[in-house]
Amino acid sequence: MNTETIARTTRQLIGGLTAYQILQGFFGGLAVLALLFVGVMGVGVGGLGLDASERAVLGALTVPFLLLAVAYAALFILSLLVIGWAKGWHARIRDAALGAPADPHLQVLRGTLGRWITFYQWLSVVTLALVLLAVLGGGTLISAIAGASDLTNGVSSGLVTFFVLIAILLFAVPSVILNWLILASIRRYLNAATDRALGAPVAVMPAATTVGNWFVFLLVLVGLGLVSQLFGSLAGIAGSFLPSTSDSESVPLLVTLPSAVFSVLMYVLQFLLVLWSRTLALNVAAAFDARPQAEVPMDAPTGLRLDK
Repeated sequence: MNTETIARTTRQLIGGLTAYQILQGFFGGLAVLALLFVGVMGVGVGGLGLDASERAVLGALTVPFLLLAVAYAALFILSLLVIGWAKGWHARIRDAALGAPADPHLQVLRGTLGRWITFYQWLSVVTLALVLLAVLGGGTLISAIAGASDLTNGVSSGLVTFFVLIAILLFAVPSVILNWLILASIRRYLNAATDRALGAPVAVMPAATTVGNWFVFLLVLVGLGLVSQLFGSLAGIAGSFLPSTSDSESVPLLVTLPSAVFSVLMYVLQFLLVLWSRTLALNVAAAFDARPQAEVPMDAPTGLRLDK
């Protein structure tokens, strides 16, 4: 057991989660303001110069954009709270793994985080179902957009719907399945580590190994995304120096550079968070499992779960 690794990795993870909260709060707020602007102002401005049918289609998007802004604001505020609870849980698990008496608040944090993990699992499923229903039963909107504008370049709405369904089946459905499996493994580790910290005779390493393997998978995905983002950012920055033509204008460097830097930093931060989470989970599990199961801190509560 490397107590220094547990202490150091916990500090790094909590610090990284705090940085993620700050960045997500700032840029999430900007995204909400942008959606509100599009919903309140952008549609009206975009309708200038269009005929009545085109303005009707764009006007119908006002309420969806406003609802999307409210939903996004609620979700990103919720995510900030969940990250805060996760930081508290990691700090208390660190203390318990290093031999300190378990904090009774671990039980409350485990129950709260477990319920929100389940919520995020079902949220992805419900979102996918709503998208499918919208595509299958909402052909009217696609037909209206296709008929009132040139957004589909003359392609029939039925063909557009077909390609949307293919994209959903190829990308969205596997993403929802992976999201469900990864969150389920995190919840199992959460329960095993909390139960052991509270004195229950359970092995933590099996759950930690499973979630660690999923974290390796996520490291590969985030790493590939980081490489792709680096090439895309470099291409965008290079394009800012190219002379504009009569048909198109290059995007100013003052626009591309901050966006590129932020995107790369977010990928790097996500990569580090997954790496630290994996390292911490395996070391915490090793610390708990190396301790005799009868060895429970004197003032630790019993490991009975309230949510069983």
